Amino acid sequence: MISAKIIPPGGEGKIDVTFLTGSRSGRKNKTISVETDDPGHKTVKLRISADVQLLLTTKPDRVNFGRVKKKDESIKYILLIGRDKEKAKIISTRSNNKFVKVDINHSGFEGDKNKKIKITVLSGMNLGRFREKVIIYTDHKRIKKLETYVTGEIIGDIVISPQYLYFGEMIHGKEQVRTIRMKSTSDDPFRVLDIKSTISEIQTILEKVKEGKEYRVKVVLTQKFNKDLLKGKIIIKTNIKDQEKIEVKVLGRMNRVPKL
Repeated sequence: MISAKIIPPGGEGKIDVTFLTGSRSGRKNKTISVETDDPGHKTVKLRISADVQLLLTTKPDRVNFGRVKKKDESIKYILLIGRDKEKAKIISTRSNNKFVKVDINHSGFEGDKNKKIKITVLSGMNLGRFREKVIIYTDHKRIKKLETYVTGEIIGDIVISPQYLYFGEMIHGKEQVRTIRMKSTSDDPFRVLDIKSTISEIQTILEKVKEGKEYRVKVVLTQKFNKDLLKGKIIIKTNIKDQEKIEVKVLGRMNRVPKL
């Protein structure tokens, strides 16, 4: 915010700057551009610097569990960091997902006093990607609440790649091929019982890489397809209880070459 839009010759003005530090500490530099009607100084660049010291936050502020099997549990720890980390006390926590459990140990887990927060992804969560928010309440005078996002993917006995099959920009009258890969994550073999497409112009071919362990599905978009938008599903049926029906979304659009 500026103190005045017009500054007389020899006069002075003041610009109030608010520095939003976010959750990162250390030396931070920002640049402000000031536009004027002075022919010799149309634009003035002001460099703002600050040495940011965090009062209290979590590290990391985002916890990625990666891929976790549905029948397994996975644990990660969160640290309290900042100038007031020893003064602040964690009062309580909240997670809206019953499969994301938060435990507090004021003395620290595993003999590490900094590991005061333990996040456990419990077994049994639905297959697929997840993104949850964990809230940590403290008795700090200014920072009463800290938020950490927990992400990951729950996988079953079969891993599908890709989960979305993109054909991109298609050319009318040209056949295009994509591949879906299926791989076992357990010691038990699996069987592919059936493969169907909701798009009539798509053909699917099952290829065996390793019996019961790994397969490829060749997805062929035939020359007959002439619509502007490709949207549908490949439906794969297996003998695995939690993955009896696996759906892979198919997307694409026609790149129509203009007629000269």
